[in-house]
Amino acid sequence: MKRIFLAEDKPNIIESLKFLLLHAGFDVHVATDGWQALEQAFHQHLNVLFLGVMLPKLDGHEVL
Repeated sequence: MKRIFLAEDKPNIIESLKFLLLHAGFDVHVATDGWQALEQAFHQHLNVLFLGVMLPKLDGHEVL
């Protein structure tokens, strides 16, 4: 199963994207700030990383 990591701080966007990705057959993991996203990216094998641009603590550009 493909693992997707979603870094987003807006609950409505998380809910919508997670719903679509889960129904498409992906294993979805979520972080709500840039530090969480960076830490998880180093500790998990991920196939795709979706980054919100305006994240708390570290923005999406800094995480990338």
